[in-house]
Amino acid sequence: MIYQRWMIHPGQTKMESMIRKTQTMMVSTLEIHLEEMMG
Repeated sequence: MIYQRWMIHPGQTKMESMIRKTQTMMVSTLEIHLEEMMG
């Protein structure tokens, strides 16, 4: 139980949210490029 508590510290969640944001941004840009290529 102690390990779990230690693993979920603010820095970790902040990094995860940052990674998710960048991932979503990359996906959206990819979709736009695909639309441009198709159209």
